[in-house]
Amino acid sequence: MSVTIVLIIIFVVVVLALLLAFNLGGNKKRAKEVAWLRANGKKVQATVSNVKQETGKGGYNYLIIECAWTDPDTKTGYKFFSDWIFNATVNNLQGKNAIDVYIDPKNPLLCFVDIPSVFPNIKFKDGNWWNS
Repeated sequence: MSVTIVLIIIFVVVVLALLLAFNLGGNKKRAKEVAWLRANGKKVQATVSNVKQETGKGGYNYLIIECAWTDPDTKTGYKFFSDWIFNATVNNLQGKNAIDVYIDPKNPLLCFVDIPSVFPNIKFKDGNWWNS
């Protein structure tokens, strides 16, 4: 094997390892954010304004919940988006007009839409929410 081929193989392996580490690190970061927001965040009641249902790679269906809240003190309006929710349908949200959202009191754009409050069988696995 030539030196060039060995260097290419090493380069590809290093790039793949970095991509994997970056992806896993992002999932851990989000899990830590959610835990922090649940423990320290301000819980507000947001109005569900839209539910987007998509089919992603691998054929999995997922939802994204869009909701809105207006800060009563500042009258500033905020729009929040949930994390992806896999194996869920719009039917799971029948009759749900509001949802709890945990926000960072100093930065309301850092938030967690409380998916488990709507989907009681949901599990956080591999950095995503999976409805069972």
